[in-house]
Amino acid sequence: MRYFHPSSPSLLLSLGLLITPLTACADNPPSQVSPTDLTTAPTPLCAEGIIQESFMTDHYRLHLCSQNEELWLVGLASTRPGEVVQAQVINPEEEEIIAQDEEQTQYRIVEGQLHIEQDGETVTEGLYESMDFTQLRDNVPLAGEDPEAIATALFAIPPAEISPESGQQEIIPLPGENPPVVIVEKTRLPDDSVSGIRYRLEFLPAPTSTPESPQWTLGWVGRQFTCWPGRGSQEWNNQLCR
Repeated sequence: MRYFHPSSPSLLLSLGLLITPLTACADNPPSQVSPTDLTTAPTPLCAEGIIQESFMTDHYRLHLCSQNEELWLVGLASTRPGEVVQAQVINPEEEEIIAQDEEQTQYRIVEGQLHIEQDGETVTEGLYESMDFTQLRDNVPLAGEDPEAIATALFAIPPAEISPESGQQEIIPLPGENPPVVIVEKTRLPDDSVSGIRYRLEFLPAPTSTPESPQWTLGWVGRQFTCWPGRGSQEWNNQLCR
């Protein structure tokens, strides 16, 4: 795990090349913004290679990069400015990807989760499954001034339909995120296998946005699941329940 000072040219180059394609998405009509623009945007950490796969968690955007006949796990921490991941893959098996950087920090991607092992401690984050916009509710505007209202319209249970049998839900705008991020979390679902679904919605500035009147358009949506006992994992991840 490598850190750069927020004003470091290397970090600014990384952030600049990563963010520029994302901002460019806002020039398209909301219905034409592709979720792949956020998950496979070019990064200087894989400038001469090919991005084979991308992994999204609440705090990391990681890419599996094939470069110079080697495989690397590269990316940035979305909530820790200056943290850069650049780890060589030492086990490329599809069931479990293991990568390690120069400081012996190990990254394991297995069963829908990212495990980061450093100095004897392990941090685990669930991976998100990217959703295509064709999977979203029809006739819901994907742009406007209120990201929380857009998230609610897309995924929340209407208030009139909420009951003890419908499960529980929570709409969570993440504080301090700019552009905005909203989580819609549903738990104790009336399903025989899926006990919970969590949606993460990331927004981009809309073409009509101004400092005086900010407007936002949906840029990416991902989802995670938890399962009832015996039907899969009880931890948030991108694996379907049985």
